Amino acid sequence: TMIARLNELHESGVNTTKLMTGAMGLASETGELMELVKKTLWQGKPWNEETSFHAFRELGDIIFYWMTMCQALGRNPMEVIE
Repeated sequence: TMIARLNELHESGVNTTKLMTGAMGLASETGELMELVKKTLWQGKPWNEETSFHAFRELGDIIFYWMTMCQALGRNPMEVIE
């Protein structure tokens, strides 16, 4: 079962809470950014200061969840960047 697998992962040192939070958050926030781009490219939404700031905020959310994944994996974010 999923609960048993989560327990196994936790016992092996994986921070399963951060792992799930990071992975789901990345998927969600990337989708929100893509939705904004889609509306701009195909639905006529203007690219103005408000839209740019919205994209900026979504990128901040993506970085937050990316950092959460790095923590879950016990990795230094600079390792990923390099």
